[in-house]
Amino acid sequence: MPSVTIDGHTDDGYIYGRAGSPSDARATASIWNATASIYVGQDRVQGGSTVDYYCYRGYVLFDTSVLPAGAVVTDARLSLQVTADYSDTDFDVQVFRFAWANPMSDLNREANYDAAGAVYEGIWRNTAGIALDTYYQSPALDITGINLAGYTKYQLRSSRDVDAIDPTGQEQIVLWSAEQAGRKPKL
Repeated sequence: MPSVTIDGHTDDGYIYGRAGSPSDARATASIWNATASIYVGQDRVQGGSTVDYYCYRGYVLFDTSVLPAGAVVTDARLSLQVTADYSDTDFDVQVFRFAWANPMSDLNREANYDAAGAVYEGIWRNTAGIALDTYYQSPALDITGINLAGYTKYQLRSSRDVDAIDPTGQEQIVLWSAEQAGRKPKL
Protein backbone atom coordinates (compact mmCIF):
# COMPACT_ATOMS: atom_id res chain seq x y z
CA MET A 1 0.00 0.00 0.00
CA PRO A 2 1.40 3.45 -0.88
CA SER A 3 2.66 5.84 1.74
CA VAL A 4 0.69 9.08 2.15
CA THR A 5 1.95 12.31 3.69
CA ILE A 6 -0.56 14.88 4.90
CA ASP A 7 0.51 18.50 5.37
CA GLY A 8 -0.52 20.35 8.50
CA HIS A 9 -3.56 22.62 8.45
CA THR A 10 -3.20 26.40 8.82
CA ASP A 11 -5.39 26.45 11.96
CA ASP A 12 -2.25 25.43 13.88
CA GLY A 13 -0.42 27.68 16.32
CA TYR A 14 0.39 28.00 20.00
CA ILE A 15 -1.05 29.19 23.28
CA TYR A 16 1.05 30.68 26.01
CA GLY A 17 0.50 31.45 29.64
CA ARG A 18 2.25 34.42 31.25
CA ALA A 19 2.31 35.09 34.98
CA GLY A 20 4.46 36.08 37.93
CA SER A 21 4.89 32.45 38.96
CA PRO A 22 5.68 29.38 36.84
CA SER A 23 2.75 27.41 38.25
CA ASP A 24 0.33 30.21 37.32
CA ALA A 25 1.83 30.43 33.82
CA ARG A 26 1.30 26.67 33.38
CA ALA A 27 -2.27 26.86 34.75
CA THR A 28 -3.73 29.84 32.90
CA ALA A 29 -3.74 30.60 29.18
CA SER A 30 -3.00 34.16 28.15
CA ILE A 31 -2.86 34.41 24.36
CA TRP A 32 -3.50 32.24 21.28
CA ASN A 33 -1.24 32.85 18.28
CA ALA A 34 -1.89 31.52 14.80
CA THR A 35 1.31 32.63 13.11
CA ALA A 36 4.09 31.28 10.93
CA SER A 37 5.68 29.68 13.97
CA ILE A 38 4.75 27.46 16.91
CA TYR A 39 6.49 27.94 20.27
CA VAL A 40 6.97 25.01 22.67
CA GLY A 41 8.64 25.25 26.09
CA GLN A 42 9.01 27.67 28.99
CA ASP A 43 10.81 30.92 29.72
CA ARG A 44 11.83 33.04 32.70
CA VAL A 45 12.21 36.75 31.88
CA GLN A 46 13.75 39.17 34.39
CA GLY A 47 12.84 42.82 33.88
CA GLY A 48 14.40 44.84 36.69
CA SER A 49 12.84 43.62 39.92
CA THR A 50 10.01 41.84 38.08
CA VAL A 51 10.11 38.24 36.87
CA ASP A 52 7.64 36.90 34.32
CA TYR A 53 7.24 33.24 33.50
CA TYR A 54 5.95 31.96 30.17
CA CYS A 55 4.68 28.53 29.20
CA TYR A 56 4.22 27.74 25.49
CA ARG A 57 2.16 24.83 24.13
CA GLY A 58 1.93 24.06 20.43
CA TYR A 59 -1.04 22.79 18.43
CA VAL A 60 -0.95 21.00 15.08
CA LEU A 61 -3.73 19.38 13.08
CA PHE A 62 -4.09 17.36 9.92
CA ASP A 63 -7.13 16.79 7.69
CA THR A 64 -6.95 13.01 7.72
CA SER A 65 -10.36 12.73 6.03
CA VAL A 66 -8.46 13.13 2.73
CA LEU A 67 -7.27 9.53 3.02
CA PRO A 68 -9.02 7.34 0.45
CA ALA A 69 -12.16 5.46 1.42
CA GLY A 70 -11.25 2.12 2.93
CA ALA A 71 -7.72 3.24 3.75
CA VAL A 72 -5.96 1.19 6.41
CA VAL A 73 -3.50 3.14 8.54
CA THR A 74 -0.52 0.97 9.45
CA ASP A 75 1.89 3.67 10.68
CA ALA A 76 1.74 7.34 11.62
CA ARG A 77 4.63 9.68 12.41
CA LEU A 78 4.79 13.40 13.07
CA SER A 79 7.44 15.39 11.17
CA LEU A 80 8.34 18.92 12.25
CA GLN A 81 11.04 21.49 11.49
CA VAL A 82 12.62 23.87 14.00
CA THR A 83 13.15 27.50 12.98
CA ALA A 84 14.78 28.63 16.27
CA ASP A 85 16.24 26.98 19.37
CA TYR A 86 16.21 29.16 22.49
CA SER A 87 16.76 26.33 24.94
CA ASP A 88 19.48 27.01 27.50
CA THR A 89 18.11 23.86 29.14
CA ASP A 90 17.24 20.94 26.88
CA PHE A 91 13.89 19.15 27.13
CA ASP A 92 11.81 16.48 25.43
CA VAL A 93 9.04 17.71 23.13
CA GLN A 94 6.13 15.49 24.10
CA VAL A 95 3.22 14.73 21.77
CA PHE A 96 -0.33 14.44 23.10
CA ARG A 97 -3.30 13.41 20.98
CA PHE A 98 -5.97 15.89 21.87
CA ALA A 99 -9.16 16.91 20.03
CA TRP A 100 -8.66 20.61 20.69
CA ALA A 101 -11.38 22.95 19.47
CA ASN A 102 -10.62 24.80 16.27
CA PRO A 103 -10.75 27.49 15.28
CA MET A 104 -9.26 28.80 18.53
CA SER A 105 -11.07 31.62 20.25
CA ASP A 106 -11.25 33.32 23.63
CA LEU A 107 -14.10 30.92 24.47
CA ASN A 108 -12.10 27.69 24.02
CA ARG A 109 -8.51 28.89 24.59
CA GLU A 110 -8.33 27.85 28.27
CA ALA A 111 -9.84 24.40 27.68
CA ASN A 112 -7.43 23.84 24.79
CA TYR A 113 -4.49 24.95 26.94
CA ASP A 114 -5.47 22.65 29.83
CA ALA A 115 -5.96 19.71 27.42
CA ALA A 116 -8.13 17.61 29.75
CA GLY A 117 -8.34 14.06 28.41
CA ALA A 118 -5.23 14.34 26.22
CA VAL A 119 -3.56 11.02 25.42
CA TYR A 120 0.24 10.85 25.68
CA GLU A 121 1.67 9.63 22.36
CA GLY A 122 5.39 9.84 23.12
CA ILE A 123 8.39 12.06 22.56
CA TRP A 124 8.83 13.79 19.21
CA ARG A 125 12.51 14.41 20.10
CA ASN A 126 14.82 16.09 22.61
CA THR A 127 16.09 19.60 21.88
CA ALA A 128 19.76 18.66 22.45
CA GLY A 129 21.72 19.02 19.22
CA ILE A 130 18.67 19.97 17.18
CA ALA A 131 19.42 21.48 13.77
CA LEU A 132 17.35 24.27 12.24
CA ASP A 133 15.26 23.76 9.10
CA THR A 134 15.60 19.97 9.20
CA TYR A 135 12.62 17.64 9.34
CA TYR A 136 12.72 15.36 12.38
CA GLN A 137 10.26 12.48 12.55
CA SER A 138 8.67 11.11 15.70
CA PRO A 139 8.61 7.45 16.58
CA ALA A 140 5.39 5.68 15.57
CA LEU A 141 2.22 7.23 16.98
CA ASP A 142 -0.88 5.28 18.01
CA ILE A 143 -2.73 4.60 14.76
CA THR A 144 -6.05 4.14 16.57
CA GLY A 145 -5.97 7.90 17.14
CA ILE A 146 -6.09 8.77 13.44
CA ASN A 147 -9.50 10.26 12.65
CA LEU A 148 -10.40 9.07 9.15
CA ALA A 149 -13.57 11.18 9.17
CA GLY A 150 -12.04 14.55 10.06
CA TYR A 151 -9.02 16.13 11.73
CA THR A 152 -6.30 14.42 13.72
CA LYS A 153 -4.98 16.90 16.30
CA TYR A 154 -1.98 17.04 18.61
CA GLN A 155 -0.71 19.24 21.41
CA LEU A 156 3.06 19.66 21.83
CA ARG A 157 4.49 20.30 25.31
CA SER A 158 7.85 20.50 27.01
CA SER A 159 8.62 17.60 29.35
CA ARG A 160 9.69 20.23 31.92
CA ASP A 161 6.24 21.87 31.61
CA VAL A 162 4.54 18.47 32.04
CA ASP A 163 6.72 17.66 35.07
CA ALA A 164 6.18 21.17 36.56
CA ILE A 165 9.91 21.94 36.60
CA ASP A 166 10.36 25.70 36.82
CA PRO A 167 12.44 27.38 34.11
CA THR A 168 15.62 29.17 35.14
CA GLY A 169 16.02 30.94 31.80
CA GLN A 170 15.06 30.34 28.19
CA GLU A 171 13.99 26.84 27.32
CA GLN A 172 11.83 26.93 24.25
CA ILE A 173 12.01 26.05 20.57
CA VAL A 174 10.11 27.49 17.63
CA LEU A 175 8.66 25.19 14.98
CA TRP A 176 7.51 26.13 11.50
CA SER A 177 3.72 26.14 11.15
CA ALA A 178 1.54 25.16 8.18
CA GLU A 179 1.66 28.77 6.95
CA GLN A 180 5.19 28.08 5.68
CA ALA A 181 5.26 26.40 2.28
CA GLY A 182 7.91 23.68 2.18
CA ARG A 183 8.25 23.65 5.98
CA LYS A 184 4.79 22.58 7.12
CA PRO A 185 4.21 19.99 9.83
CA LYS A 186 3.58 16.58 8.25
CA LEU A 187 1.82 13.39 9.30
